[in-house]
Amino acid sequence: MAADRLSELFERYLARTANPAEKEALAALALEAENEEKLKELISQSWELTGVEEDMPEAVAEQVLSRILHYEDTQVPARHEVASGRPAGRRIFLRRWERAGVAATIFLIAGIALWMLAVRPSGSHRHQNAQLSDLAAPSAVKAMITLADGKQIALDSAAKGLLAMQGDVEVVREANGDIRYADSQPAGGEVTYNTLFNPRGSKVAVITLADGTRVWLNSESSLRFYSAVGKDARRVELSGEAYFEVAKDPGHGFIVSADGVSTEVLGTHFNVNRYSDESTARITLLEGAIKVKQGIATAVLKPGQQANVTSKIEVLPQVDTDAAVAWKNGLFNFQDQPLSTVLKQVARWYDINIIYEKQVPDIMFFGEIESNVSLAQMLHFLERSGVRFTMDSQKKQLIIH
Repeated sequence: MAADRLSELFERYLARTANPAEKEALAALALEAENEEKLKELISQSWELTGVEEDMPEAVAEQVLSRILHYEDTQVPARHEVASGRPAGRRIFLRRWERAGVAATIFLIAGIALWMLAVRPSGSHRHQNAQLSDLAAPSAVKAMITLADGKQIALDSAAKGLLAMQGDVEVVREANGDIRYADSQPAGGEVTYNTLFNPRGSKVAVITLADGTRVWLNSESSLRFYSAVGKDARRVELSGEAYFEVAKDPGHGFIVSADGVSTEVLGTHFNVNRYSDESTARITLLEGAIKVKQGIATAVLKPGQQANVTSKIEVLPQVDTDAAVAWKNGLFNFQDQPLSTVLKQVARWYDINIIYEKQVPDIMFFGEIESNVSLAQMLHFLERSGVRFTMDSQKKQLIIH
């Protein structure tokens, strides 16, 4: 019977032992109207395994159902969760879910990708988006390189191959769209500086510096960097967010300066988040060792640690490093994030402005979703999470009520 097969596949899905064919079969069964109530029943039964005394909120059941319905076999790691919003007063659920191994698997994606929220919208949620001229997720890198002489190169219109020469350094756009600085005479003499600016509404820009260091630059971010490797330390200046994989070079340190916060390394992998509209700078270490400095305060990080820098440096001993670099891997990470932080990510990605009519609603979010959803799908997600808004498509303004 279909119900028995649905139960079998659902159990394998929760255990993350289902293969791609079984996931597709589960999605196909879930799409049949007569199975919807059975699937919700299975989800509710799984909730009971957590030991949480309250019933699963209906919205959560719908979100889990939506993830299963829209299975798409991709290379997304199995840890990704369904994102959701909750009033701050109910955050107890989030922590208890993190500690409940069985329950957490309900939200793990086990190879399931896009949460296509707009595919089965309920009629009660359509009114705010009815007049929306949809915006697709960014599909191109719109970054701009400014060379030492002031010449600018727009990457979305630049051809593949050699773009410019900076002394003995070739500036090349590779076949995949990444930028590479090829220094034929490393550790030479004079060093000039170029700037890479990645605007709102752009995909992540990737650049390989002259020493072999790779940098992923997030939207609404800029990186001022050396065009060649000189005799002194390798220095870059960052505004916004970037992920660094620093090439090892014991003879040349690597320093990232970001609005008064500096990060010193020799060779390592780390993320720096230093947007001007954020009160806290966050430096997360994935591999190696780094020293973070703010004025006279310093802190040395080990892998898995994060420095939160305000007027002082606070070191978090263990953080989710995957969450810190989710943006680099094509994801929105909303884990334990307030609405204001979530909307800043949305604004940068879709190049829209956020306006609050009153105070910011007190809603906390958790989980991750793919960043290649359209704006309409993102707004539908926000609406289902309790956010009330009006979208002015002409002015590209999202007004939060």
